[in-house]
Amino acid sequence: MLSLFISPTQRMTLFYSLTQFTLIRSIQHNHHIYTYLPKPTFHFYKKTLYFHLIV
Repeated sequence: MLSLFISPTQRMTLFYSLTQFTLIRSIQHNHHIYTYLPKPTFHFYKKTLYFHLIV
């Protein structure tokens, strides 16, 4: 029933937020993922993810 009151834009934003959160969780759980990334790149990437999550 809740989905009826959510506009497509809000739904996309919610979906995007959940995706970002899932991505952060997976990065935290699978440390081997960011061993393939250069350290500065990963830190920037993570910072960007957290920023998106907050906004």
